[in-house]
Amino acid sequence: MGNKAGPDTIAGVRGTGIRRMSNHTDPIESELVVLLHGLLRRAGCWRRLRRRLERAGYRTVAWTYPSLWWTIQDLGRDCRERLAVHDADPAVRTFHVVTHSLGGIILRHALTLGVPAKLGRVVMLAPPNRGSAWARRLGPWLGWLAPALRQLSDAPDSFVNRLGSERYDVRSENGPGETGTGVPAVRIAVIAAARDAKCPLPTTHLPGEIAHITVRGRHTFIMYRRDVADAVLACLEAAAPASQVAGSPSLAVGAGQKPGP
Repeated sequence: MGNKAGPDTIAGVRGTGIRRMSNHTDPIESELVVLLHGLLRRAGCWRRLRRRLERAGYRTVAWTYPSLWWTIQDLGRDCRERLAVHDADPAVRTFHVVTHSLGGIILRHALTLGVPAKLGRVVMLAPPNRGSAWARRLGPWLGWLAPALRQLSDAPDSFVNRLGSERYDVRSENGPGETGTGVPAVRIAVIAAARDAKCPLPTTHLPGEIAHITVRGRHTFIMYRRDVADAVLACLEAAAPASQVAGSPSLAVGAGQKPGP
């Protein structure tokens, strides 16, 4: 497995010292992982990864959402409302989000509507952050059934390539970032498949990503791979050094934006 790290290096993915559930006082038990599937999938696609996360001590929840008929804007608003429930839950200390494909773009739009205070890390599997040629070719034929497909086009003026003009102020582990607004940092790691015809490696990158990990395999069933589960756990458990994250006053969540100024 190749490991291409961004500002935060996730090293030793296979030997990460995964924490196991030991007793009811283990602090990891208050951490929740939300799993958000992609186009034409359902929550059941996460079954294998959920078992791995739960053996490591995390609580998990997987949503099924209507990937047909709804636009990314509609799905993003729905996602934001669901995240708000976990944000308000006193039993949840921190929650992380793991997405696949379209799920990552839905989450990005949800974050433009507000960043939950308890949001920890985000891990995106095979996200079309810069659009997909596959979506551009199929959009004119199937866009009536799946409006989100048109929005995932790799055309420069597509929805996904215009998403992300908003920026999120970075906050270090110890306090507010340079802007002093105290908005939680959005720490996003990307795991991409080397032989992904739908979302080739260059289309998965996101400015401000804390890590970019490449695994073998293809797009559709990436979440079933053992090395992907290893990488997800490594990303969830490895804290990004505050000095590196806070090096830029803001972290761009938009594919067309540069970390800036």
